[in-house]
Amino acid sequence: MYEPALVEGHTLLLPTDALQDPSILQHIFSMETWNNVLTEHDKSFLKRYLPPSVTQSDKRLNSALEELFSRKNLHFGNDVDVLIHRLLAGYYHPLVAKQREYVQYLQRKEHQVDLQLYNYEFERNVYEQKLKRGMITEKPKVKPSVPKVVEVVNEEDSIFDDDDEPMEDDEDAQEARENLMIDE
Repeated sequence: MYEPALVEGHTLLLPTDALQDPSILQHIFSMETWNNVLTEHDKSFLKRYLPPSVTQSDKRLNSALEELFSRKNLHFGNDVDVLIHRLLAGYYHPLVAKQREYVQYLQRKEHQVDLQLYNYEFERNVYEQKLKRGMITEKPKVKPSVPKVVEVVNEEDSIFDDDDEPMEDDEDAQEARENLMIDE
């Protein structure tokens, strides 16, 4: 039995056993896997995601990989631990990933509206100050327009497919969301 996960735009099918037992994922993301399972082609592909300073010498690379796979805190946590925790919490479940994209989309739209409102207020204040100081005597030909706050979600902007159901109907997704809230 497999469960889908959407990680960095790639859909993966992960065995449910691995998601139920963290030790399986910890064994997969280990130095043993790096040394004994991955081919040189796989290793060179993965090395592209490491900082250039680490990949300059084999000694630095091995040291960095040991720290990463030993779950050592690398200033702001350990990326392998974060990945494992998020996989187990359902953070990468496709429905949760779509919800996250949707929230980011709404945040971008909200930011655009906030900028429009800021610009409107700024233009209005400049106009009022110039009017008070007598710098302008006639009404402007084009006065600042109030930004129209449009309905953010319409059919063209929706990131959901027609056959997708809302997350509330999916108990697994609801549980994943609750776990995600605990994580943050």
